[in-house]
Amino acid sequence: MNAETTEKLIPIRTIADFKRALKLGVKVGSIRFNHRYQKNEAGEFITEEQPMPIREASIVQTNRFALKTENSDGKIVDSWCDFPAKSEVHIENNIVTIFQEDYRQRTGEDNEKLPLIPILKYWILAE
Repeated sequence: MNAETTEKLIPIRTIADFKRALKLGVKVGSIRFNHRYQKNEAGEFITEEQPMPIREASIVQTNRFALKTENSDGKIVDSWCDFPAKSEVHIENNIVTIFQEDYRQRTGEDNEKLPLIPILKYWILAE
């Protein structure tokens, strides 16, 4: 499953909506973006999307949340994510995309403004 499926999603228009909808036990879909330091033929950094299995919210706090995740040993662990600031998020079609600065493009200048790149996408499945 990915964000483009026709599964019914909880309506999300703001971070506040996302926080309200994220309750213990809800099912959450996600995609992780793997940003590599290698460049393609056009000289652009390579980014790969890694769809994650549907996971259940296991802990919800005011500033972060955790999803039940199976680690490489087959053990279920809590995978944590901080709720993003409004400036670090884009919401479209009930899907929350979290961004961070692209540190691969550092030049070493003081107060350098780096471009933002997506790191995670989340959506909450309606029951």
